[in-house]
Amino acid sequence: TAPLVLNAIFMEVMTQGIPCIYYGTEQGFDGNGPHDRYIRESMFGGNFGAFRTSSKHFFDENNISFKELAAMLKVRCEQPALQHGSQYLRMLSYDGNALDWPHSVGKARYEGIIAWSRFHEGEEVLLVLNTDTENPTEAYAQVDSQFHKEGSEFECLYYSYEDPPKQTCQAEKLGDKLALKIQLPAAGCGIFKRTAAEG
Repeated sequence: TAPLVLNAIFMEVMTQGIPCIYYGTEQGFDGNGPHDRYIRESMFGGNFGAFRTSSKHFFDENNISFKELAAMLKVRCEQPALQHGSQYLRMLSYDGNALDWPHSVGKARYEGIIAWSRFHEGEEVLLVLNTDTENPTEAYAQVDSQFHKEGSEFECLYYSYEDPPKQTCQAEKLGDKLALKIQLPAAGCGIFKRTAAEG
C-alpha cells in the first residue's frame, strides 16, 4: 500500500458527505497503464487482472487497505457525528504552547498532523491524520472548550496500523483553549471521542 493511501481513504470516509471509494482501492489496485481500461482490473480471476496479470484472484480480506477501511467504516456507522455532523478544522501545537493552524515550514509539502472535528447534537469526534510518511508525530490538537473541560477523558475509537500508545487521553489547557496530546505513527490516523462516563 502506498504510504498515503490510508490517509486518502480516511479523509474520504471521515469528512462531510457520502463516502465513495473507487473499486479496487481496498485491495491496493494501482490502475497503472497507458489507457483508462487499466483502472478496471478484474477482482476475481479474469483475463485482465490487477498488476498486469490474468486469471488471478485478488479479493484478499487480509489486505491492509481492506482491513483498515472496514475498521473505519465500522466506527463511522456507530457515530452519528461522522455521518451527519458539521465539520471544523482544528488548530495544533507541536511544543505544548500556542495553538496555530497547520502550515508548512521550509518544505514544499506539509508534513505533520491535520486535525478536524465533527459535531452532532452536542457530541464532538476528533479526527487526526499524519501526513509524514516516514516519522511518527506528536502534537496537541484542539477540542471545543464549550463542550469539554480540563481533564475530560477521551477514548480512542480507531488507530491505524497498530494499537494506540494509550487507550484514553485527557483534555489539557493550552492558554485559553483545550487540546488533546495525540501520537500517530508515520502516515497514521486516529479517532477520539469523550468517554461515555464523562457524559
